Parts: sequence; C-alpha cells; structure tokens
Amino acid sequence: RLDKNTAGLYLVAKNDLSYQAMARQLKGRSIKRKYLALVKGVIQEKAGVIKTLIARSTRNRKKMAVSFDKGKEAVTHFRVLERFKNCTLVEVALETGRTHQIRVHFSYIKHPVLGDKIYGGADKFSQEIGLERQFLHACELSFFHPGREEMITVTDQLPPELEEVLAQVRKQERVPFA
Repeated sequence: RLDKNTAGLYLVAKNDLSYQAMARQLKGRSIKRKYLALVKGVIQEKAGVIKTLIARSTRNRKKMAVSFDKGKEAVTHFRVLERFKNCTLVEVALETGRTHQIRVHFSYIKHPVLGDKIYGGADKFSQEIGLERQFLHACELSFFHPGREEMITVTDQLPPELEEVLAQVRKQERVPFA
C-alpha cells in the first residue's frame, strides 16, 4: 500500500496463489522497498536507522505516532543523497511496513517529509518550491517472483512534478558532506 499523495511503485498479485506468496514475503520481510524523500532541514549524518514503536495517535485517531510503551516495531533505514540549505534528499529503505511509517519516523527526528500536511512538512518553503503534495516516491521494489522463481527488481523514476521541485531545490546552495 502507498499512502495517499505518495507516488511510485506498488505490488499487485494477479491471482490468489501469487497473493499468498507475496503475503508470505511481506510477513517474512523479504520484499525490499526503497523510497526517495525530500525532508525538511539538513540531516547531518550520512546514514542512519530509526527504530521505534508505532501506534495510532491518542490525540488524533487519523494519525499514527511514535509510542514508547505500545505499538508495533517499525524500522526505517536512510541514506543521505544530497544536502541543501533548507532540506535533504534521502533514500529510504523499509525493514517493516507500518502505516505512515516513513512520514512518522522523519517527523519524529524533526525532519518531516516536505509537503506533508499531516506530519508537519507543509510550510512556506514547500509552497515556494512549488510542492503541492508530500515529496515521497516509492522508487524500487525487489521480490521473489512466484511464477518465474527468480528475484525481480523494478524501479521507477520521479514523476515530472517532483523532478521540477527537485530542480528548484537544486538551485539552492548545497551543503557539503562532512
């Protein structure tokens, strides 16, 4: 599943046998998912892992939130691709797949996904660069194809509207890697 306003790839099973095989892979965490996200602020680390529990928010039932005593384990790996004056482009790999996981985790570390109206990434800067939705794109899926019996990796480029936003951001001053 992809969150509303998230672009990119998703997996569809054509029959029940394929669905069951994919469900086993999801449960066994063998399907690899990568995303591109443009997040608010400058992340100093080159890479990192965000590991928390995620549960439904007690304040707003439509949101998810990091919890310290209940919820399901959520693990997000990230790698910084480019740093800019006001934001950072990251590649994100999910180890688990909780509802709104990427959005919740980056908001939790004070770097919400730009354009995200629910988790704090929609601001004046998002408007200035022409971002009309969250900058989150499912760019790569790797899974074992049940019919072909081989590993398959599928990739997808950023949609034109996100490419345009990234071009606007690249006009900013870049922040070098430490």
